[in-house]
Amino acid sequence: MKQDAIEVLAIAKDINAKTQQPVELDETLLKELSYQSRGEIAPLCAVMGGLIAQEFLVGAGAIGCEMLKNWALLGLGTGPDGYIKVTDMDTIEKSNLNRQFLFRPKDVSKLKAECASAAVKAMNPDLTGKITHFSDRVGPDTENIFNDSFWDHLTGVTNALDNVEARKYYNDKEWTLWDRFEINGNLSLQQLIDFFKKEYDLEITMLSSGVSMLYSFFMPKKKLEERIKLP
Repeated sequence: MKQDAIEVLAIAKDINAKTQQPVELDETLLKELSYQSRGEIAPLCAVMGGLIAQEFLVGAGAIGCEMLKNWALLGLGTGPDGYIKVTDMDTIEKSNLNRQFLFRPKDVSKLKAECASAAVKAMNPDLTGKITHFSDRVGPDTENIFNDSFWDHLTGVTNALDNVEARKYYNDKEWTLWDRFEINGNLSLQQLIDFFKKEYDLEITMLSSGVSMLYSFFMPKKKLEERIKLP
């Protein structure tokens, strides 16, 4: 664990040195964080940055700030063809500063999408040139901007909205990584894949449970044949 703490501190120093606004690091706090943090990364999380190249975030408030921070730390959208698009029509108010942590007092009255994008680029410089921000709401009146061509070029879309009307419009547009499905009865892996194809016209390319990879399109053929019949 001591070696892990040393590595965490070294990584933090390296990231801090590369940011546009380096800060003073508390080495004791960072080492303690390493000592207290233990966990396992699911295979899906480990490869997410590589698979999801073109992401659209709708909303840059409290939920949106958390999502953008996570994406920046994952390196999502930093590949050769990757990019992130984020939209929010709101400007930052002083009351936002206590929970929307990407914003600072100097950002008050500025656009949320613009400031949030700038903040995560400072966290991960590899996102420079990879983020486009909009100040438009997603709805029928902006379909000239967010048209079919726009949606078709995206790999994933994340809903970070707190507006019921906007969520309903958005939910009619796209499936996302975070949608929830309820399935009755026990199905084999093959039946599960067939169910999503028939009912939702969705292709399952990867399926995991906890830290176990149950299915992926790049598994060896022999292993796929063994797994596909399992319940």
